[in-house]
Amino acid sequence: MTTRQRPQAWGSVMSHNATKWLAQNMPALRRVTYTDASGKERNAFRGEGFALAFFICDASNSYGTVMMTRETMSEKSGVSKVEIDRLISAWIRGGFIAQVGVDRYMGRGRPTPIYALIG
Repeated sequence: MTTRQRPQAWGSVMSHNATKWLAQNMPALRRVTYTDASGKERNAFRGEGFALAFFICDASNSYGTVMMTRETMSEKSGVSKVEIDRLISAWIRGGFIAQVGVDRYMGRGRPTPIYALIG
């Protein structure tokens, strides 16, 4: 790999729509909480939550959609699959993202959720 190539794990440069979404929603995202495995309320935008939000924005296309399984998100972002489920559920409940469909590549392979940034 030359110094000019990006690692395979990263998408293209974050779109303007995703950058704008992240900047506009950051204060509200900081107020979203979820319950962890121990029953504790956690902030969905701290630590792994921020890393996942940034990763989803970076992976989104110019329309603000991202098509990726939680396994792929986990491999590429370093956030556990269980934590991804909790965070995405919290953001869906908060109205920040929505699952807008499921893709199956030519009817083969595992179903891949399609998420859209809202707002």
